[in-house]
Amino acid sequence: MWFVSLALFAEGRTDHRCLAPVLRRLTERSCRELETPTEITDVISIRAPEHLSDRPRDERVLEAAREALGAWTLLFIHADADTSADRALSERVAPGVRRVEGELAATGRCIAVVPVRATEAWAIADGNALRAAFGVTTDNDSLGVPQSLREVERLPDPKAALKGAYMRAVGRRRGRSNPERFLHLVGEHASLEVLEAIPAFQQLSQDLVQAFRHLGMQAGRAG
Repeated sequence: MWFVSLALFAEGRTDHRCLAPVLRRLTERSCRELETPTEITDVISIRAPEHLSDRPRDERVLEAAREALGAWTLLFIHADADTSADRALSERVAPGVRRVEGELAATGRCIAVVPVRATEAWAIADGNALRAAFGVTTDNDSLGVPQSLREVERLPDPKAALKGAYMRAVGRRRGRSNPERFLHLVGEHASLEVLEAIPAFQQLSQDLVQAFRHLGMQAGRAG
């Protein structure tokens, strides 16, 4: 039996709300596919100490990981890609990965989470998840869900798209409630198969499998 504990260094609390359930479910599915008996924790949020707020991001990631030693086997490091996934990965994620895996190698593995534009792009990908979270039956066209999932990464403003979907679905009934409070529910309901049609999420899924291999988890084997 393997025990895998999960942690997430995210850019903001809103990102954690959506990503945490998705990452937990993706990890659970990967373990089932490996046919490896595994106990998996919920995803904890880790942050650097406040006095390091002005330090380089890689240093903050390392200190957050160090303070949470014993609480993670897989550390997801998130950065929104804005306009360039490669730049976000090389400038805001990879340095932290190198620091953590260089100094805390025995603890576990790091995995990059880099949604193009913003996490909200993944949140708006699955109309069924939005309907379940908002408690409505509004169709995809009315919600503004992209016709093609590859269009998700081309949305100029995913945050505005999510807010627009919310307002069209329930805004008049619930006033000015913030759609971000529904992100955890969207993450719980979002189809992993739907999300994997998005290139950045597909990369995350592949990187997770590679992380398991580095940990020695293979089909039919347990530690």
